[in-house]
This record gives sequence, C-alpha cells and structure tokens, in this order.
Amino acid sequence: MIRTLGTTIIVTAMLAGCAGPVATRIDSRSAEALPEQGRYMLAEAPGDTVPMLDAAQQQVIASLSRQGWQHGDETADYMLLVTLSERSAAIGLKAVGDDTARTIATPKEQEFLQSCEDVEHRLTISLLRQSDGSTAYNGSAAEHHCKAGLAESMPHLVAAALADFGRPGGQRVVHRKGVE
Repeated sequence: MIRTLGTTIIVTAMLAGCAGPVATRIDSRSAEALPEQGRYMLAEAPGDTVPMLDAAQQQVIASLSRQGWQHGDETADYMLLVTLSERSAAIGLKAVGDDTARTIATPKEQEFLQSCEDVEHRLTISLLRQSDGSTAYNGSAAEHHCKAGLAESMPHLVAAALADFGRPGGQRVVHRKGVE
C-alpha cells in the first residue's frame, strides 16, 4: 500500500512537468462584415520595436495576404494595429474607461504540482477605418504557458486572432495540444 502510494506520488509529480491541452481564449468583434479584399497600412509602433513584434506583424500580414488583403501605404482604407504581450499569468488586466472597467484577463493560479509559473501570451489585431478611426475588426487571442515561449505560441495566436476576420465571432475558448 505504501509502495503504491509512493509510486503514485512520483508519477503524478513527473506528469506535472508535462504539458496538457492549451486553452486559447479568443475574443473577436466586428462592427459589420468586411469586404473580401481590402487595403491596409501597418501602424508603426511607438519607439523601438522588438523582434517578436516584427515577427508577429509579418505573420499577420502573411495571413491577411492569403485572405486577399493587401498591405499598402497611407492611402489605404484601413490601418492595421498589432500588439503583443508576454506577462506573468498571476497578474490580471482591466481596461478602465470614463465610468467603466472591463476585465481583459483574470489572474491564473498555478496548478497543483505544476513545475513552473505560467505566463500569458496575448496578441491583439485591430483594423481601423482611416476615414473616421472607427474599429472595423478587433481580434484578440491569449494563452497561458508554463514551458512554451512566445515564438512557439505566435502562429497559434495569429490564427486564432484572425479566425473570425471580417465577421463578428464573440468570445470562445479552443483547445490544442501543448509543448511537452
């Protein structure tokens, strides 16, 4: 009995280091259906950019290109804004307006016997109308990771944030296999 209990504890501790399914939280909003093809310019990030943001922007541009959208100059109808973050998952995020506060991310507690702390990877893609600055599309994807780096989750985040491009999708969670 004691030997079985000891073996169970050891196996459980070993499994805590293995990755289970990754939950990708998606939130997409679109005021109206977008045209099948369009032209956009990429908003420049303030200050110095980091290689990961450049990589995210290039993956978004490639995905939009496959969907028939063209990267153009300031005469384009839309402006594309790509934001990327990596932070401790133990920290929550709220957007505070004049009289409102909206929870963007709730803090995540570490799982029992988890071998490392989670970080949250978040990518947000906003397509704004150049004519009036209104939001034509906003897609956000976020994942918690213990072992995977931002570069490993980036293709999944881009695909998830653009999954509803051009049509309202709302909030949902999809699961995929994580990194071992």
